[in-house]
Amino acid sequence: MIWWLLLLAVLSPLLFAPMYLYVYYDGEFRLAVRVLFIKFRIPLDKAKADKKPKKKKKPKPKRPQKTETAGKNFLSQLSYIKELVASAYTHIVKAFRIKRFRADITVASEDPFKTAMLFGAVNATAFTIVSAIDALITVDKRDISVSADYNSEKTIVYVDVIMRTFLFKLLIGLILFAIDGTIKSKEQKEN
Repeated sequence: MIWWLLLLAVLSPLLFAPMYLYVYYDGEFRLAVRVLFIKFRIPLDKAKADKKPKKKKKPKPKRPQKTETAGKNFLSQLSYIKELVASAYTHIVKAFRIKRFRADITVASEDPFKTAMLFGAVNATAFTIVSAIDALITVDKRDISVSADYNSEKTIVYVDVIMRTFLFKLLIGLILFAIDGTIKSKEQKEN
């Protein structure tokens, strides 16, 4: 019994300690997680790309269904997925807060006209993405810089995102998401 109390005493401060997720991109992705003063780097495995492709199994022939039933099933599944995504946003994504979002993009190509066109497209896309992120998650500090380099031939992209959450918020969000999902799946089975 005393071991459980000791374990609870050691783990309870972790529930209320901030947890940071670092995402970097400068030609390749790097991820890290920091809890208290300990930072863990998450290795992104390149060996997965080097694996041999698996043999494809021959698909079994399916029986044709009536299009009306298939269409109704598709629409009901689509509405169910939409509800799950909304529930995940409500419960899980709201637990996160972006402390810093920094992007530095230098657009370049071999032709100045292509560089100018690419600059306009990247500029519009970058600020649209930032607006969408702003609508979904609270962003404390953002710094977006898009520039054109007419003397270079290679586009350079650097993105740095720091997200913060608390473990108790994340656990509560996951529990509420699971409860919400089970209730909605029962409702769907009844209908």
